[in-house]
Amino acid sequence: MAITAKMKAFETESQVIEGNATRLNQVLATQQKAAAKLERNGETVPEKLLADIKSTQKQIQDMQSAINARKEKQNQIKKTDEADIARFLFLTHFHEIKPKVRIASVKEANELGLFYCENDIKCNEAWEVGRKFVNDHSTTPSDVYGQYLIMNRPPATDTDISLSLSKIKLNDNDTQLFLDIHCLESPAGNETCASQRVKDLRESFGPYVNKVLSLTAQH
Repeated sequence: MAITAKMKAFETESQVIEGNATRLNQVLATQQKAAAKLERNGETVPEKLLADIKSTQKQIQDMQSAINARKEKQNQIKKTDEADIARFLFLTHFHEIKPKVRIASVKEANELGLFYCENDIKCNEAWEVGRKFVNDHSTTPSDVYGQYLIMNRPPATDTDISLSLSKIKLNDNDTQLFLDIHCLESPAGNETCASQRVKDLRESFGPYVNKVLSLTAQH
């Protein structure tokens, strides 16, 4: 429902912008027709008319850039929302009655911000590594540190990102760590969470934990 409301808002705003672009194209056509008529009659095209044509052309270019930017922003927010749904469905699917819990593939885990623990010892080590990752990459100070939840304070500005880490017990043997990234609930904040920077940060979590654990094991 939230996605549908967002997309409808984008469509309404896009229709307004596209309507303005259509009007400007009509204005430009009229201006160019007037200039062409003067030239056919051997008359000099007034500087003001030439300036108006250039101004209208610039406005059309700016309008097209705005349309493209909104489409890109719409796609980014849609992808972020779809990723949120994918994470939610994956994290909650184990409540269904199934003979065996599904473990995410490496690619899927990285995209969702998941880290699978092979055993309790590794999970405890990964938990401490995850704590450092959360604190290093959050722009807000730490707030909660517990056995099942690590969380930094909520974002306060449009550019803030606040990370949290949850320890999720799938069954008696399987445990996963889930990294989540929070941004301010605002248009600019949503744009921050939809950015490539945040996507890359989420995807780097699993490889980072594996790398640190591997280096620790070598010593």
